[in-house]
Amino acid sequence: MDWQPIETAPKDGTVVLGCCYLDYLNEWIIVCVKFFKGQFVASWNNSDDADPTHWQPLPKPPTEGAA
Repeated sequence: MDWQPIETAPKDGTVVLGCCYLDYLNEWIIVCVKFFKGQFVASWNNSDDADPTHWQPLPKPPTEGAA
C-alpha cells in the first residue's frame, strides 16, 4: 500500500505508520501513529510537534526468532 492521506487512517485506535514533515529538521520522519482523543497522535520524542500528514498499515512482524 502506498502512503494515504491521514484523514483516511483508521480511527479505532489501530497503530499505523505515520509520515510527518518537520520544518526545523527539513526532513520527513516516519513514526507510529494512532487516533486518540479525537486526533492523530505520533510517537516522536514525547513531543506534539510531529503532525502526521500520511499513513500506511504497519508491516507484519517477523516470524523468525520469536520466543
